[in-house]
Amino acid sequence: MSAVVQKEVAILGLGEASEPYLSALEAFPELHLAAVVDPEERPSKLTVSEDVRAFRSVEQMLHNRCVPDLAVICAPPATHLDLALPLLHSGVDLLIESPLATTPEDADCIDATAERLNRLLVTAAPFRASLAVLEAKVAIAGGRIGKLLGVEAVLSAKRDARQGWRSDPMMSGGGAWMDLGPGALDVVEALIGPIERIRMLECRQDQGSGVEDEAVVETDHGSRGSSRLLLSWNKEFTEPIARCVGASGEILIGWSQAVLRTGDREEVLSSGHDQITACRALLAGVLSRRLSPEPPPDHGALAVSWIHAAYRSLRDKAWQEA
Repeated sequence: MSAVVQKEVAILGLGEASEPYLSALEAFPELHLAAVVDPEERPSKLTVSEDVRAFRSVEQMLHNRCVPDLAVICAPPATHLDLALPLLHSGVDLLIESPLATTPEDADCIDATAERLNRLLVTAAPFRASLAVLEAKVAIAGGRIGKLLGVEAVLSAKRDARQGWRSDPMMSGGGAWMDLGPGALDVVEALIGPIERIRMLECRQDQGSGVEDEAVVETDHGSRGSSRLLLSWNKEFTEPIARCVGASGEILIGWSQAVLRTGDREEVLSSGHDQITACRALLAGVLSRRLSPEPPPDHGALAVSWIHAAYRSLRDKAWQEA
């Protein structure tokens, strides 16, 4: 008899965001992909395995007595609340792609419901689980680049802001900042610590849609320093994901490697950020939290508050708190 107790997993939403999870699950014999839920026809994804059941809605899945142990929600952000609540009431733990929701009210509702029903809620944060980010954090804590003065984070994805659900503010909650901002916040908080204030410096709509396709945001981390975040749908930037600037050197975190530079010396700290590897670490973290009598609180609702605080700062032309 196998010593591994299998847990059944469902993936909700088979778009781009689900791909690293479908790959990452292969590394976990104890996690069995039992179901996928997507309102659209996606044959290439639905034929992952013959024993994977496909449904068009959560209601259909639950009605057919398919109740997974864990659901990974990769659907558009505006749908997260309606997907999460019936799952939580059915006793399902959740791993939800960021942002947790499009509004602080919806995010708080998901968080409060999970706490009340004693279900695990984890907002996906691949950059917090990234080996490259963790290695950089260790180097910073060890004084390898002197006192950390600040962090610059750059995330980009070539997207047409006029196409798909992201072009609809009711579905997306916003543009490039809502889409890529949570990841950028994860990067800077992992490296420099909790945010105390935030402000949006630029918000552009170069593509002429109803949502921003580029944004520049500054975060204040108190005595620990500040960060500058650049998010864009207009081009794929060649800059590193993050640049950690210290008094005596810097660390560049890229997609291929993380490099420490001091003076004329350069040292490779680790391989770069890999989304599939980071998703494996996320899933491992979820399994660990499921066994913990008191898992740490989820950060997702607070991140949504910071996203909205940045939008608010542009309107008020002033620093904002969450």
